[in-house]
Amino acid sequence: MKPIEEIQWVRPGLAVWGGYDATTKVDCCSTAIKTTAGLLVVDPIPLSAPAADELGQPSAVYLTSGNHQRDSLVWKSRRDLPIYAPTHSRSEIQADHWVSSGEVTALEATMIDLPGGATGESALLIHDVLIMGDAIIHLDGLAILPAKYCNNPRELSESLPKLLEFSFTTICFAHGWPIVRNAKDALAKLLL
Repeated sequence: MKPIEEIQWVRPGLAVWGGYDATTKVDCCSTAIKTTAGLLVVDPIPLSAPAADELGQPSAVYLTSGNHQRDSLVWKSRRDLPIYAPTHSRSEIQADHWVSSGEVTALEATMIDLPGGATGESALLIHDVLIMGDAIIHLDGLAILPAKYCNNPRELSESLPKLLEFSFTTICFAHGWPIVRNAKDALAKLLL
């Protein structure tokens, strides 16, 4: 994938970038969010040097799926960053730290397992921002990951409503642009 030239600031401290990936034949997006512990980059796709400089120096990379190694190893090597990933994705990707469901890391991110999606499927909750892996996409409207990409579509459908137990105002996606208004209501409408 060609490096993305521009980031979009959703609000202060929250940025996204995205573009079409010819290999996977889908639009891919990445998120960067500032916390008191530093800047976290989630599911990074390639970003041009000037755009990466605009973000500032990240403290860590987080992955939300066993399918999301993406450009994380490049970010790790160029910027000396640790990679955090869901414990149940160990067989699929390389990471420095494995995070269990419900665990709140020192970097203020809570990992939420979403069984039934792809291997290691999860979401991250960071303050009032929910960052989705592949379980929910926002390409042609909000949708659950198509069954053909799931390990167990029924299990995924049963696991998704637990996201509504959390408090969030914004949803960012690995596939699609963020929802910044009435995000929880939009997700509830899809899931209930």
